[in-house]
Amino acid sequence: MLVTASVDNVRMQNRLIMDNDLTLTGSVAWVGRSSMLIRMVMTDDTTNKTLMEAGFTFVARDRSDPSKSAAINHLSPETPEEVERYNMLQQINDDNKLKRKDIETIEENKKITNQQVKELVNQAQTLITMPSLVTENVMLMSKTRVENSIICQPQQRNMADRIFGGFLMRRAFELAFSSCYLHGGSRPHFVELERVEFVKPVDIGDLLRLVAHVTYAETEPSPIVHVEVVASVVNPEERTADISNLFNFTFALNLHLEPKHNQTMKSVIPGTEYEAKRHLIAKEYIKDNLKVIEAK
Repeated sequence: MLVTASVDNVRMQNRLIMDNDLTLTGSVAWVGRSSMLIRMVMTDDTTNKTLMEAGFTFVARDRSDPSKSAAINHLSPETPEEVERYNMLQQINDDNKLKRKDIETIEENKKITNQQVKELVNQAQTLITMPSLVTENVMLMSKTRVENSIICQPQQRNMADRIFGGFLMRRAFELAFSSCYLHGGSRPHFVELERVEFVKPVDIGDLLRLVAHVTYAETEPSPIVHVEVVASVVNPEERTADISNLFNFTFALNLHLEPKHNQTMKSVIPGTEYEAKRHLIAKEYIKDNLKVIEAK
């Protein structure tokens, strides 16, 4: 029995033209003892351009006891290109294992310091305590909140009788898109979905709560919005809420196409330490990928 463990970054490489036919190609690119990576490629049949690429990692489970892993047939790369790609994916898999062992790795890699967090939180105090006196074009991150709650239905299940990961990604994307649209005032253009780890499975009948926040927004040199969506399984009877997934989306906006509104977009400022960390991570990510984003 195969279940989805994670999805690598999904980046829009070229503009998608809805009138053109598209081709999806999938192939097994790497295999471990009980996991495999499927490389998916979307191409435009008319222009023959690659639109998106993504790696989907699946893990094999013993159907009689899902808590146990199951062995997968070994994959033997043959051509030099296959060998090179296989070795690269092996290295990426090893790196991801190390990151999962150290929760603080992400923040360390982003060079986040307590001083940066404190400075951001202090900057928000005027906006929190005296919002009517703030003249800057900013708003609190908490004010960008958009959320949705759904009951997971049987038609959304996968082969393991759990809720399909693609359904969760689609609902998260729709909420992130709406959040960006409401904040920027212009229809967003998808740029990238960062790596997704499926932490906790979602079952049929679960109450799923999706909460989106704009974690970072900038207008120069081009309008960019980063949105975080937290998916939680809520159990009102037990008074519990467990995080199932964390989704991070990047969108681009064409504010110059809306001159009649004299369109401007507010930047966001975090009001808590947790928000400040998410803001700094998003800011560093945007800065590291600015050239790719500007090209969109």
